[in-house]
Amino acid sequence: MHINEEIKGFVHGLLAEADWPPPPPEGMEVPEGMVWVPPGPFIMGAEDEEGGTRVVRLEQGFFVARTPVTNAEFIRFVEATGYVTAAEKEGGWSIEAQDYVKGFDWRHPEGPDSGIEDRLDHPVVQVIWHDAVAYAEWAGVRLPTEQEWEKAARGVDGRVYPWGDEFDPTRCNTRESGVRTTTPVDRYSPDGDSSCGCADMAGNVWEWTASEVEPGSERRVLRGGSSTFGTTPAVRLATTTTRTAATGTTVWGWGWRRLLSLLPLASDSLHSGPLAGGVLRGVSPLRPDPRACPEPCPERTRFGKVS
Repeated sequence: MHINEEIKGFVHGLLAEADWPPPPPEGMEVPEGMVWVPPGPFIMGAEDEEGGTRVVRLEQGFFVARTPVTNAEFIRFVEATGYVTAAEKEGGWSIEAQDYVKGFDWRHPEGPDSGIEDRLDHPVVQVIWHDAVAYAEWAGVRLPTEQEWEKAARGVDGRVYPWGDEFDPTRCNTRESGVRTTTPVDRYSPDGDSSCGCADMAGNVWEWTASEVEPGSERRVLRGGSSTFGTTPAVRLATTTTRTAATGTTVWGWGWRRLLSLLPLASDSLHSGPLAGGVLRGVSPLRPDPRACPEPCPERTRFGKVS
């Protein structure tokens, strides 16, 4: 794949640095279950896709969850708040029926006869974007933008997959892996981790982001691929390897992860597109909004972690 000389020089300069990613600023504590993604430039996109390969600079570093939000974490949120998801009210997505069916929801991800008792460490699914945002607000975090997600997934050197440039079905849960359902969020760690230390950035579940498809759009970008999605391009980390969906849509293989930012998110960074610069991993103010969770809420900490 051709990369222009400016980007080549940028990559070589970064790789000349012995240690990447660098540690967080001195005195800054890394919240449990999160990893540090430093500020600065990184390679985004792909030469053979719309928009091409370009250097994008993120002005602020951030903490992002190492894994997608699990069923166990979502249970604590529901127990603390009494929250009811859209799928519990209206039905979730059935892969076989290719339609919304009552009885499919996060507690019963594959239908009324399924459960999550043996899947507490699997990513929570059957959640719409608004469900993910509700969890994030309660936990004192937010969803990552598409740009933040991509930097956490591929680092700075423009690699195709979290681990490098060659696809390896033993490092991720995709259709090629043959599992055909969700797996524990750390099953493929550390071999499938990104250079920042994030797990499950390729496969298992598509992940909701905060990014709009275009300004004012009701559609949001999802990234990462899933256990039922093939082929290998589905888990490529280039910007245009995405899905988009309306905020009220839920599908079996969609989840998210938490992100914790040091500054509030700028509104102009929510737009996603070929030249944009700048399921649940979660970014937000450091302290959770006390109104987001009824008292008492002992699970919450000053970093918004659900323990």
